[in-house]
Amino acid sequence: VSSRVLDGVIGGISDIGFSILKEETVTPQMIEESGLYMKKLYSEKMYVLAHKKYGLSRKKSLVFDEIEKLPFVVFAVNKEEDLYNNKNVSNNIVLSTFNLDLLTEAVEEGIGITILNSSIVQNFSNNSNWDVVPLRNTSLGNLYYFFREDSPKRELLLQLERELLKYCY
Repeated sequence: VSSRVLDGVIGGISDIGFSILKEETVTPQMIEESGLYMKKLYSEKMYVLAHKKYGLSRKKSLVFDEIEKLPFVVFAVNKEEDLYNNKNVSNNIVLSTFNLDLLTEAVEEGIGITILNSSIVQNFSNNSNWDVVPLRNTSLGNLYYFFREDSPKRELLLQLERELLKYCY
């Protein structure tokens, strides 16, 4: 999903993009090569949702290495666009979907685990069939705002940014 949003803005299809990106993806070289202006709006805490059969509730928090070998259900169109962009996880993806209901149903049935941000997890944390465990030491969960540096709407987009930042920090 993120790559399509980025490509849409780079290609001039969209004036502005918002996407959750890994921090290490947004390098000065990437920004320079793409011709984009990028700003991190905020970072969200990430959580692992897993059926109780995986026994993750014993942990106060998790690191990615502890879960990468488990089966994953991901919020993406296909494996190439998964947020984790981790070949160990990509090999363990059992379901890719844009349907949040289907994703959470798969977690509830124990088909796989998923990682979601805090604003989504709060809607699902009261289910007795699954565990919700914070994920620590991760670069996931950074929401970026971006537009083309050469956009004729640059000043308007910078004004929008100033308004957005009032609510993000």
